[in-house]
Amino acid sequence: MFLGNGMLFSVMLAIDMPSLFGSDPDADDLLGTAFGEKCLQVVQLARGGR
Repeated sequence: MFLGNGMLFSVMLAIDMPSLFGSDPDADDLLGTAFGEKCLQVVQLARGGR
């Protein structure tokens, strides 16, 4: 489970899925499901925020 989640996180970040957050409902669902309560933090960090 740990390795599978890590691979999923890596792929989503590598294809820049956080850039679609807020404009694509499918991306919102996948990111929300994968990252859970940390989703917004991950999106902000991936977009260059702090």
